Amino acid sequence: MNDTARLRARPATGPATRPMARGPAGGPAQLRSALERVSAADAAAGVQQTLGALIGAVALAGLLVFAPGCGVESHRDQKGRDSVFQDQRSDIVRPTRKPEPVDPSSWTWPREGAHRARIEVEGHGAIEIELYPALAPRNVANFEKLASAGYYDGTTFHRVIEGFMVQGGDANTRDANPRNDGRGDPGYSVPDEFSDAPHVRGVVSMANRSASDTGGSQFFIVQRDHQELDHSYTVIGRVVGGLDVVDAIAAVETDRSGRWGPRDRPTRDVVVSRIRVEGTAGSAATPGAAAAGAPGPSAAHAGSTAADPTGAESTRTATARAGTG
Repeated sequence: MNDTARLRARPATGPATRPMARGPAGGPAQLRSALERVSAADAAAGVQQTLGALIGAVALAGLLVFAPGCGVESHRDQKGRDSVFQDQRSDIVRPTRKPEPVDPSSWTWPREGAHRARIEVEGHGAIEIELYPALAPRNVANFEKLASAGYYDGTTFHRVIEGFMVQGGDANTRDANPRNDGRGDPGYSVPDEFSDAPHVRGVVSMANRSASDTGGSQFFIVQRDHQELDHSYTVIGRVVGGLDVVDAIAAVETDRSGRWGPRDRPTRDVVVSRIRVEGTAGSAATPGAAAAGAPGPSAAHAGSTAADPTGAESTRTATARAGTG
């Protein structure tokens, strides 16, 4: 065979004539099945994405529709800081912004019809206070009835914070357990009677459980001006004699960390020997008489109440150490 014949007999081996590689038997069917599975997975993912988008759209529409009626309301809290309360229940009375404190220099105490009371403190002396039924008739009547019944006799000033206030009036302080001090009440509460009276040095106010209408027997005397308390506590009177006694009580040593009972409790008891209503100035009202509808005194009630599971009757302040108890 000559060279030309041999070239013609040689099979072509170029890429254009290379035979297609074949897989095992059934290869095309398996490929078709795999493609179908991939298509089904893609379809399922698409459905999930569509559903997610729909759910997100519905949620956004709900927010846009209902947000204006959620009852989100800004107000200034008891410490003067802006805070937000959110409640969708229509039966809740939402907090409102407190009135601005009055200028003490322009404030006039309603002395006409005022009552006098005397707090005798063992080892310190007496504190003379003037009570103002014109500001808080029910709370003044309640304080006078408790005092006349001897409720306060033998109790202590159980919470003392120098530069702020001294607090007493808890019948629990007569027992041997210091850890329940600040949790007592007369077995009932008296409605709040807020006024514009400023919480300045010497003012006497009723303590509460950090909630509305929860005052009972506990009271505090402000040692320094703290008008952040205005419109949050019921002012019943002011000290007109014996501020030096208040200062002496405020200066006693206290358990500031609460190792042996509530925080700020004096390490030695500051005992109120008695509180007596001494007279009425410019009014025919009988000292100690209750105003119409005022609750009468009852036996001291130790422990918690339905209004406050902790049972802690307290005052609040902007200072870091002023807590409950």
